[in-house]
Amino acid sequence: LAVMDASALSMARDNKKRIRVFGLEEPGNVTRALVGDEIGTLVSTAESRVAE
Repeated sequence: LAVMDASALSMARDNKKRIRVFGLEEPGNVTRALVGDEIGTLVSTAESRVAE
């Protein structure tokens, strides 16, 4: 993941924290992320579930 350094990713993993990665170019994306909209990519230690 090129947007974060290895130690930040390691700390997030060790503390079971999720990271939401999204573009800042689109107006309103920060607000959408803060209110819980599923934008961008979610990085977590949980197993992924693919919608059918």
